Amino acid sequence: MAEATVNESASAAFRRMMLKAAGIGIVAALVGLGSAGNRAAIGAFAGCLAAGVYAVGYVRSHVLRPFSDRTFDSRVARFAVMRIGVVAAAAVAVHMSFGRPALKGYLLAFLVGFAILVITEAPRATKQLRARGIIG
Repeated sequence: MAEATVNESASAAFRRMMLKAAGIGIVAALVGLGSAGNRAAIGAFAGCLAAGVYAVGYVRSHVLRPFSDRTFDSRVARFAVMRIGVVAAAAVAVHMSFGRPALKGYLLAFLVGFAILVITEAPRATKQLRARGIIG
């Protein structure tokens, strides 16, 4: 994959992370299909897509904020609560539509997908903060 520029647009970052989430979701769905059947596969894929959307917001609002500006920000708090609410609503929808195996797949895939996405975005975020002169 080509090295991204420091000042990439927000939509390019969103597309990149969602493509990663979809790739992780396909792998998670195959694992879910092999271990617990179709419902777990559907839940795992949905969990990875939800993790992608959540990770984009998390990196933007928490990781890329300047370290000197760590005071309480009500706007960041509102968006964090909204992201958690949307992820919870998606989990309920998966559970109501496909049952308990799908919910287990969703939760496990969300956990793994979110961790992978944030870990892979950390070097890029560090590069952006260095370019802005925020960190040394």
